[in-house]
Amino acid sequence: MAITKILYGHTSRKTAIVIIKKNKRQQQTTRFCWIETKPGKGDRLGWVFSYPNTAQQSKPYYKKFAALAFLYVDEEGKIQDESIAFDDSSKSNKEKFVELMTKMDPAQLSSEQQYTIRKKIYEVFLSNAKAELTMLTGKQYDDDWSWTQKTLNHIENCPFQDIGNYPDFQVPLNWPILTSLRYDSTEDPVYIEEAE
Repeated sequence: MAITKILYGHTSRKTAIVIIKKNKRQQQTTRFCWIETKPGKGDRLGWVFSYPNTAQQSKPYYKKFAALAFLYVDEEGKIQDESIAFDDSSKSNKEKFVELMTKMDPAQLSSEQQYTIRKKIYEVFLSNAKAELTMLTGKQYDDDWSWTQKTLNHIENCPFQDIGNYPDFQVPLNWPILTSLRYDSTEDPVYIEEAE
């Protein structure tokens, strides 16, 4: 579903967004939805149901924690929720973050949410770097490590909305890493045909 509007400020049961639905028997159910943020864990969707015939509320239900969760209105006018873990490759995280910043106002995120997202992107980038640097030696290692340090410094210290704007690594010819988790290779792989 395409995001037409992101909903902000629904961060507790008291500020929950109210969704009223009717079932097949025209009975009305009210659902209260909010995004809960917990330090060290991230965000998750929480909700309770209210049943008019009993005037009672259900126990709270929750989805799994992710680096970011949010509510939005889709192109059909329905309220949806989305969560982004930022636990894919660094390339994927960069693409997701840049796209997210075109739809979301970073000033609407709490400092805890911004910290969690920044930390997750940083940790994944560092983990990807450690795995890939073992494949390099000499000048290749030095070039990659220099770019990695600059990129990690950028992710850690830049304004939040610029996290995904770090420069791409310029891959030299004959680079040993053909499919990097952090950058695109400029060379196409060479396929060798087997003799018949």
